[in-house]
Amino acid sequence: MKVLNFSKLKLSEWVIRNALYWLSSVSEWSLDESDEEWIVVLMDDSHSTECQLSRLINDYILRERIMLKTEGARVAIAKAVIDGIQDQLST
Repeated sequence: MKVLNFSKLKLSEWVIRNALYWLSSVSEWSLDESDEEWIVVLMDDSHSTECQLSRLINDYILRERIMLKTEGARVAIAKAVIDGIQDQLST
């Protein structure tokens, strides 16, 4: 068993939970939290499992950054699609 602590200031709950979800096929895990940290317990304490978690966390950090930077464009696209559907339904 391996206990890993991650700062809540550096990693969001979304990043941690998504990374752990995809780690489920590799190792059982549990997630707890304190006021300042995410506390992850990996049942498999191998180095490869920790490396896999690190890769997944890095991937989800990037995904989160992309989501935040593209939020305006995604909202505009969704609005345009909904407006187009409403226009078609009203004619």
